[in-house]
Amino acid sequence: MYLSKRHPTLVNLCFTWIFTSICSCFLLYADRERGRKEPAFDLCLTQASLLYGTTPLTSVACLAMVYQVWSSVYGGGGQNQDKEDEQSSSPWQIFKPKFLLAAPWIMFSIWATAAAWLGFHNPDKISRSRRFFYCSLDFDPFSSSISVFCAAILLVTMFFEASIGVSLVRNWRAVRSGITSGRVEISMLVRVICFGVYVFIGLVLSVLSIKAPASPVPDLWLASVGLSIVLIFGTQRNIWVAISNWRPRRQWKEKAVDLTS
Repeated sequence: MYLSKRHPTLVNLCFTWIFTSICSCFLLYADRERGRKEPAFDLCLTQASLLYGTTPLTSVACLAMVYQVWSSVYGGGGQNQDKEDEQSSSPWQIFKPKFLLAAPWIMFSIWATAAAWLGFHNPDKISRSRRFFYCSLDFDPFSSSISVFCAAILLVTMFFEASIGVSLVRNWRAVRSGITSGRVEISMLVRVICFGVYVFIGLVLSVLSIKAPASPVPDLWLASVGLSIVLIFGTQRNIWVAISNWRPRRQWKEKAVDLTS
């Protein structure tokens, strides 16, 4: 059996984008993504509430994954085994994996609930006309709050990305030695850099959406992020090896038995 293991934060990040894509297609599934007639209020409110929660969801999920990489780079480096064992048994080290997985969904619940409350008490603010392909809440203070929150999260993410880059530069001799001996995969370094570029673009567009909420550019970028994550992290060699060596299980076929003979 060939298995390609990935850290849960990366799996969680990929799942958040799958979830976001599903929420974005609610009107498409209901055949209400176009036409002069507005979708039903319940459908529109549900989609708008979920979509306003997915932006913080994916932002915090990105931060969780980058923080996990950062803690792996800086945590325990150059320390003796006793200190490493002591750190691994600390309350934070025990709680951290659960927190990194739960934090994005906690943020999603908070913002989605707030959007649902505002939309329910202001039904005239919920419509498809503002974003055309999906429903949204026409309440600028709330939209700006989400943009500022996500920009702050992505700014922290960029800080951790830069810190990882500084560590690689300072320890380039060891990194280069690891590449030569095969202990360090150069493609992973390139993938991390590419992911950092996408995070930086997300930061710029989050700020841009405050000034230009009707601009299609943020939506176009968001539509490409899920695919970019698959291309960046899903095209590693060991994943292709696992796929190429996968064999479907043999399907048992029922045989007709003649009971009369």
